[in-house]
Amino acid sequence: RHYAPEADTVMADPDRLRQVFLNLLLNGDDAVGNQGQLALAIEPAPDTTGDSIVRIRDSGPGIPLAAQQRIFEPFFTTKSGGTGLGLSHARRLVKLHGGTLSVRSRPGRGTTAVLRLPHAGDTPRRTPI
Repeated sequence: RHYAPEADTVMADPDRLRQVFLNLLLNGDDAVGNQGQLALAIEPAPDTTGDSIVRIRDSGPGIPLAAQQRIFEPFFTTKSGGTGLGLSHARRLVKLHGGTLSVRSRPGRGTTAVLRLPHAGDTPRRTPI
């Protein structure tokens, strides 16, 4: 874990963000199993907005290239027994908070989920669910 002291406060519904983080952390944990690492970092955005950037990185096998284009589609899954709703729901919740969620992955080198959440002092940039 790395939490930069300069990271600012975000305005958010804690229950909804808890769902987002739980989904992303469980996906990362599934990817690494007992053989890898999972890291969480929070830092200020590199611009002057006051937004916060959250990165959840795993050292798992990465997402296959063919699947990377579809991971946010509802009902798309590469897991047996998965519903395919986790990432699409997580992205929708982040967007509701005026933020963004993206995923970067390199097969064989792990995956990083990147959340950008607006500064608490910003005017809410809400998008209806």
